[in-house]
Amino acid sequence: MGVPYFLWTATVDYGDESGIQPLNLYADNSFELNHIYATPGTFELTVTVTDGEGASGVFESQVTVD
Repeated sequence: MGVPYFLWTATVDYGDESGIQPLNLYADNSFELNHIYATPGTFELTVTVTDGEGASGVFESQVTVD
């Protein structure tokens, strides 16, 4: 049996110096990203999800804003 979803936490760093922000997880541990970039450029997006036992997973991707 897995760790209950309410014990999981997540953060997102949009890579634009806005800092690391908490990310709300749904009951199925999915999430939505919504961010407005102030300037065009290429940014490194990082999402970190941590379960109630302390194990973490990290997703990184580049975001290009025209």
